[in-house]
Amino acid sequence: MAFRTLFVACALFSVARSQSTQLQLEGIEAHFENAQLVPVPIPVFEPTAILTANFQGLGSITPGQLVSRDRQNLQS
Repeated sequence: MAFRTLFVACALFSVARSQSTQLQLEGIEAHFENAQLVPVPIPVFEPTAILTANFQGLGSITPGQLVSRDRQNLQS
């Protein structure tokens, strides 16, 4: 019985995680469109994965977050 409950819980978690990833991908696609990167200069943009980026002195960045081009702002 415990194995069955664990199996169902894992399956539900997998579905929920998949839906969460899909929402994140749709949000990233919207960020690109709002920034007018699609369709010019990028004709088609269909993200398929999530990348987590972490910079020294800045930490993890989120989709749509502005990041300074000045490298000195990124150092501790």
